[in-house]
Amino acid sequence: MRPAGDDTRREDTVKLAWVLALRELRGGVRDFRIFLSCLIIGVAVIAGVTSVSRHIAQGIKQESRTLLGGDFELSLINQLASDEQVAFLKQFGRVSMSGNMRSMAVHGDDVTLVELKGVDDNYPLLGDAQMQGGESLAEALDAGGLVAEPAFFDRMQIAPGDSVQIGDAQLVVADALVKEPDRITSPLTLGPRVMGRMDALQKLGLMLPAGLTRYHYHVVLNEGVSPEVFQAKLAERFPKAPWIVKTVNDNNRGVQDFISRLQLFMTLAGLSSLLIGGIGIMNAAETYLHKKSESIAVYKTLGASRDFVFGVYMLVLLVISLPAACVGAVFGSAVSVLALPYLSAFLPVYDTSFTLDAPSMGLAVLFGVLTVFTFSIAALGRGVEVRPALLFRGADLAKLALPRGRLAANAGCALLLVGTLVVSSSDTKIALGFIASAFASFVIFAGATKVTQKVARRIHLRAPWARMALANLYRPGAHTLSIMLSIGIGLTVLISLLLVGGNFQKEVKETMPAIAPSLFL
Repeated sequence: MRPAGDDTRREDTVKLAWVLALRELRGGVRDFRIFLSCLIIGVAVIAGVTSVSRHIAQGIKQESRTLLGGDFELSLINQLASDEQVAFLKQFGRVSMSGNMRSMAVHGDDVTLVELKGVDDNYPLLGDAQMQGGESLAEALDAGGLVAEPAFFDRMQIAPGDSVQIGDAQLVVADALVKEPDRITSPLTLGPRVMGRMDALQKLGLMLPAGLTRYHYHVVLNEGVSPEVFQAKLAERFPKAPWIVKTVNDNNRGVQDFISRLQLFMTLAGLSSLLIGGIGIMNAAETYLHKKSESIAVYKTLGASRDFVFGVYMLVLLVISLPAACVGAVFGSAVSVLALPYLSAFLPVYDTSFTLDAPSMGLAVLFGVLTVFTFSIAALGRGVEVRPALLFRGADLAKLALPRGRLAANAGCALLLVGTLVVSSSDTKIALGFIASAFASFVIFAGATKVTQKVARRIHLRAPWARMALANLYRPGAHTLSIMLSIGIGLTVLISLLLVGGNFQKEVKETMPAIAPSLFL
């Protein structure tokens, strides 16, 4: 049995630590402006990305049949379904046929690759295709030969009512297609969508089986017909049919995989900014402890234990970081919700009501707080271990060895941060690769700092200002390491993004010639 006095004494110690931590913050948070900025921005990015991804996942779940275009989709490449097959499909429900191929559109000197889609009179079976002019798809196609995405008008520098050449045909683009119900099933396209009537395009020599056309037959089952029964009868009647059958679950899985990957990469981008900000957090914590060295010395002179002083300043960081992380989470989630009406134009977002996503905000706050303690425990641990006499003399805390207990706490926070990332990510390999890359970056730039300091020590210059500049690289208390990490890792992230974008553009320009054929074989 533990004596009651021990519990009372422990409660008094915790209360005293809280009182001292709050007193430390009486002077405001001016010393933590960079600290708070890094934290709020990183948490806001993670909260915003996660919130949008959850809304998209919810939209996919609610509108799964609309996104597929029916209960089933049967795809054929370069061949149409036979009359017997179409008649069989119509026995079980409503059927719509469409076709997709790539072609080139020409208007004057402007040439662009397009995703050409032909549809029948039943398209779409579910959902609505919305035109910029407010008319229906059928009315727009009757007024001209085609409708196209807004990006097509920008690339070709045309307006509704102008004509373009596709193949050997001159076709009028009647209106802008602002919403295609099943567009999300093909999120990665090489050109803007151009849509016309299937029969009209076939008469003009387009959408023919020889032109690498993929035909899609969408089926909405009649009431009382179960998907399992339909799929079994389909396999029984046409066991060797070359079509690819896709169900609602298959389509959801593919789209959700795409959205999950997008969420993962955006979350890693937010975490990159948070880790870069972590270096600022580390610098701010060290600077703050240098300013508070006399207070720490007084605490220890009056008999405060190392654990007590460590707990006081951990509470200071907690009181500062937790509200800031919450502010960043609310801000990021709110901005993402406000952006949902704009994102719904090209992503499956159907609930655009203003509702903050609590799980997304909680995850972002957890990332933020763990990052704060991962980057600040080392500075706190060194600060409370030094003797009061050395603190009064202005000891260089950065040179002190971190005790094993504090090192274990630091490693524990880092492992929690890594574990949270791995558990919350949709792709463990990519998450682990990101973690390994981040660790390697820190090691490389820390090694580069050591090399730079050793080289600077061996260089002897005559000019006094030059000698002072080099000495500032390796003098006690120099911030060379933090500067190298901040600039180095920040530029690494920036250059990586530029290289990926540049390589992608180069690949497209080299593989698609300036004068491309109208048909790809």
